[in-house]
Amino acid sequence: RGRAGAMRCPARLGALGKTHKSVNSGLTAGLSDRMELPLTPNLTMIREGKKFMWDGRVFDTQEECLQQAEAYLKDNFEVQTVEQDGKFLVYTRRMVKELVVTQA
Repeated sequence: RGRAGAMRCPARLGALGKTHKSVNSGLTAGLSDRMELPLTPNLTMIREGKKFMWDGRVFDTQEECLQQAEAYLKDNFEVQTVEQDGKFLVYTRRMVKELVVTQA
């Protein structure tokens, strides 16, 4: 607990995107192991030049996280999953299918 690190998704879900190591802000350095700070994920992240938004939920298990990620994929989102401090997060981005230009 209290350790940030990367966790790889199972191969069958590799299309969900890479799991990225979260950055530990150093706030927990020197604190007692008994004291836990609340998880404060970034609202956005940039991967490969694309902006992803956190869906606002914290999952206790990787399985729950990947189930939600699969649901977003079915709704035409790009998805990134992240493990942070033993919890799992989903970041999404809408895929642009069609660009409509209108004249004013």
